[in-house]
Order: sequence, then C-alpha cells, then structure tokens
Amino acid sequence: MAATALTRILVSREKKNPRDYLKDNLKTVTAFIDWLCGELRAPSKPPRSFLVTTHALARILMFRNARPLFVEAGGIELLPKILSFRGQLNVQLAYEASLVAWLISFDKDAAMEMGKAGCVTPLVDICRTARKEKVIRISAMALRNLLVLDMNPFAREMSEAGLPKAILTHQMHSVHDEELEQCLEQLDKLLSECIQTELSSFDRYRNELLMGKLQWGVLHKDERFWRAHAAEFEQNNCQLLLLLKATLETSTDSVALCIACNDLGMFILHHPHGRFILKQLKVKEAIMKLISHPDKEVQRYALMTVQKLLISKGKLDFLTQNT
Repeated sequence: MAATALTRILVSREKKNPRDYLKDNLKTVTAFIDWLCGELRAPSKPPRSFLVTTHALARILMFRNARPLFVEAGGIELLPKILSFRGQLNVQLAYEASLVAWLISFDKDAAMEMGKAGCVTPLVDICRTARKEKVIRISAMALRNLLVLDMNPFAREMSEAGLPKAILTHQMHSVHDEELEQCLEQLDKLLSECIQTELSSFDRYRNELLMGKLQWGVLHKDERFWRAHAAEFEQNNCQLLLLLKATLETSTDSVALCIACNDLGMFILHHPHGRFILKQLKVKEAIMKLISHPDKEVQRYALMTVQKLLISKGKLDFLTQNT
C-alpha cells in the first residue's frame, strides 16, 4: 500500500511539472526505484508483492527520465524473473511485467541488455499463452522493439521460442484490438524478413547436413521453412532424408540425434506423403532404437517423432493446430 501511495504522489508531481520533475525529485525517485528493485530481488510478501512492485515500476517508468535510474539500479537483470513468474495473479503480473519491458525497450542499449539478460523467451511465452488481448498486445509491442534492433540479434530466439506460430494462432482468432492486429502483422513481416536474411535458403540447411554439423538454429523449428522446402527433401533419391537416417544410426552426439529426430518430424508434418516416404526408407526402426537412449532429451525427441509416424495426418494436423 505504501508503494502504491508513493507512486501516485510521484506521478502526480511529474504531471504538474514534467520538465523539472527529475531535477526536483531525483533523490526520492532514485531511492524509490532502488527499493522497488530490492523488493523484486527479495520480495517481502510473495507473490502479492511482485504485482504491487511491478505495477509501481510500470507507473514510474511511464516517464522517460526515470528509466535510466531503473537500468542503473540493476533492474534489467530482474526482468526475466518477473516475466517468467507463474502462479496466482499471473495474468495481471504478466501484463505489468510486459509493460515494464516495453517501456524499457525504447532505449536501444537497454533493449539489447534485456535480450542478453534472457527476456526474449519469457516475453514470447507470455505472447504465446496469453488469452487477454491487452496482455498479448503489450508483450507483442515489447518484442517488436527488440526485433528492430540493428542486426536483429534476437530473431532466431523468438522463432525457436514459438513466436511465428503464436502470431498465426492469434491472427486466426477474431482480434478486436486494432492496435494488436497491426502489431501482429508488423511482427510477422519483420520476423519473416529476419529469417529469410539468416537462412540464405535451402542451401544452408543442405550444407549443414552434408558437413555433418547439425546445430540448433532457427530453420530447424521454423514452420515456414519446412512448408516451403519439405518437397526438396525428395531430391537426389531422398539424399537428405537418408543422411538424417544415417545420423540416427551412427551419431554419438546427443544434440545431432535430437535435431535429426526433430527434422524428420517436421518433414512428416509438412510433406503430404511424409509418413509414407519415411516408412519406405525404414526410418521408423532407427528412431525406435533411440527411445531407450541414455540421454533423456534424445528419448523425448525420438518419442515425439514416432508418434508423428504412427498418427494419421488428419489427426496430426488437428493436434498440431491445438497445441
């Protein structure tokens, strides 16, 4: 209650005299922001104090001259914690935390630090799972500010965290918020442009596989890539599919095994005859052996791919659309 009352007083003062506000109240605002950050580090009454503190920060940070004080207080490193919070008050806290992230993201240096601190995936998770339009909108707006940074350093992480699918899902539903609708369109366009720049077409994937250097990257998870290129996996007598099969049979690298399973699963999803082709190539036997692999992640990816092989395409499309 004290934090809320002080926030109202400080905000009302700034509205009366915004130009001189920081100069007249520098010590008070600095001390208050330091205290709020301290409360986030070690909350006195979680989870309620998370919401009160984050709401107070969102109100104070509405004013540009308060934002550097938040950065100086080490606030950016605390953002992933509140963005990732799950539990009671989740919806309102997700909104307030995303609002703080959006306000800070207007400064390019601060936005870069946000991305490096681990804010991207939690923001995508909020955008992906939220049901209220105000929460989707503010998280999407924060992601948009991160996406327009020079060299697009966080486009891959956004894609791998599921942002393209989240955008498509929200667009398929009736959006009543015009600002949200525009933001989703902008995000989709920006992300597509970033991915196209990074991918350098199907050749990049083929070279990675031919060289035996499978590494997690945006193309392995991006559904647009697989929709566009699934048919090309039949070229040269299914050379790339056979290389993926060989990876399953011979590789001792757990990461490569996970990626190979993932990519075969994506082929099944996005090629109209994917299941039939892989059965003809006897890929199922190689995947089945990995279900008992000592690495739990390899087991998980192998099991997901086997499920895609066994479930009919109609049922698979239905399950995919509802996950």
